[in-house]
Amino acid sequence: MTVSRTEVPPPGAVVGRAVRALLSGTLAACLAVGCATPTPPPAVDVPVTEVQLSATGAIPAPRLAVIVVFDQLRADHLVRFAPRFLPATDANGAPGGFRYLMERGAWYPYAEHRQLQCMTCPGHANISTGAYPYRHGIALNSWYDGDKGEIYCLGDPDQKIVGLSDPSRSYGVSLANLKGPVFADALSFGGQDAKVVGVSLKDRGSLLLAGHDPDAAIWFDGTEGGWVTTTAVADTLPGWVVSLNDGLRARKGEPLTYPIEGPGVGLSDPIDDGFVWKFTVGDKRATYGPFGDELVVEAAIAALDAEDLGADDTVDFLGVSFSALDKVGHGVGPNHRVFEEMMVSADRSLSRLLQALDSRVGLENVVIAVTGDHGVAPLPAWSTRHKLPAQGFDEKLLGADLEAVLAGKFGVVPGHGWVHRVMRMNVYLNDAAGAAAGVDMAKVREATAAHFRPMPGFVHVFTSDDVAARRLPAGRFELQILRQYQPGRSGDVVLIPAPFNISGGAPANHMTGYTYDTHVPLLLGGFGVEPGVYAQSAEVVDVAPTLSFLSRVLPPALSEGRVLHEALAR
Repeated sequence: MTVSRTEVPPPGAVVGRAVRALLSGTLAACLAVGCATPTPPPAVDVPVTEVQLSATGAIPAPRLAVIVVFDQLRADHLVRFAPRFLPATDANGAPGGFRYLMERGAWYPYAEHRQLQCMTCPGHANISTGAYPYRHGIALNSWYDGDKGEIYCLGDPDQKIVGLSDPSRSYGVSLANLKGPVFADALSFGGQDAKVVGVSLKDRGSLLLAGHDPDAAIWFDGTEGGWVTTTAVADTLPGWVVSLNDGLRARKGEPLTYPIEGPGVGLSDPIDDGFVWKFTVGDKRATYGPFGDELVVEAAIAALDAEDLGADDTVDFLGVSFSALDKVGHGVGPNHRVFEEMMVSADRSLSRLLQALDSRVGLENVVIAVTGDHGVAPLPAWSTRHKLPAQGFDEKLLGADLEAVLAGKFGVVPGHGWVHRVMRMNVYLNDAAGAAAGVDMAKVREATAAHFRPMPGFVHVFTSDDVAARRLPAGRFELQILRQYQPGRSGDVVLIPAPFNISGGAPANHMTGYTYDTHVPLLLGGFGVEPGVYAQSAEVVDVAPTLSFLSRVLPPALSEGRVLHEALAR
């Protein structure tokens, strides 16, 4: 079952297949129709691979499973920036970054988050649980509760942060809001003592991959300039994390420069010649650039060594989420030259990780999945320049206008407002105002929807009552809504903007069900993977069941994805 490095096709053969697949109409047609449901395979005889059991009767499995998530990695980014990526292998045979997996692994150019709103927290939860928000509960990065106010997706007031020098800054996070296990949890479900580690700049990137009982789950606190964890995982930082923080403290004040030179690939908006990124170690914004990627790789490699991941026949897990791409992308948009440089940084960081895995465990003993938690829309100014109608919504103004409309229709209620918040295209209404005024809130929800429906920039508006009664727009929108909506966490009314219209406080954003937000690449490599470019339908919820199959464990309890059988070694 193990695929050795000598058994993969030569790079030229796979690159040729990649180019032919990308230039053919197959992938374009798949994108156009949405790749709804995989066509069942024909009922014909297929060769069955003989499974060679070990002397103890064990079925072969990898020694280490790895999920790598690049925050804000859109499907087309691997194609657009491929000329800047490292070659698949160097002169010594060491693996490169994206191209190594594009040429030596299984590449699904059009994997999907097939839901209505795409963002970091639900995206990571989709990947790790193999399920969508209607099942795992993480519908948004944050939502509004009438009694508690805004609730962060991982917010947990019963927990504290470990590793802060200033305890007054502590904020509580855990997986208490997640309604089921993740792939890393499933590794231990069968009784094996799997070691599990999660690493990311963001707490949600680390915890949602590492699961409920990891050996370590760390993220980077920019204000402190060091790695932290939560009491939900441990009361103290592991020694190897303390060492990482000691090294960063010793480097505090060190200047970091990243010059941007040359023409690039020619597909990004140009910037001034001689542009240089300048940061300082210890500055909160130092992670808004390649240094953020470097920190994550160094921490992941330290975890490999300190925790002996992949050292025995038990399948261990390493979850790595790179967040710097998202930090930069929100500010400059996906068409900026600085974003291109971040993709180059991401490629180099992935190469460092793959080389560390190869030297310590052997890539033939590792199964790795690389994907994105969401894509991103162009800046409205860029879309307008290319004659695509686009605008940015100010959600505070939307909420203020709605408040005036509802007060005019249902009356002003002293001490109450009708609108709690408009956030991420979700409208949260105040039930207490309805109770005080003796008004049926169903009428308030419908009045809210009626207010937004005629507005330019919105294609659909629906209420929680519409979801319950299945009065939803037909086709893909209905599917996306039903997979997304989480009662009590999604809004009382939800707005669906037209393509290229965005909301929120960032110049560039992601929170729709359109292809630029839903479509991400999916790369598989290592143990049990059949190299090639695959136009078959794939969703990010397929990652967990596929890794579970290769790891010989039960998929996570909520999992609804499929095993990507066509990409597995025959």
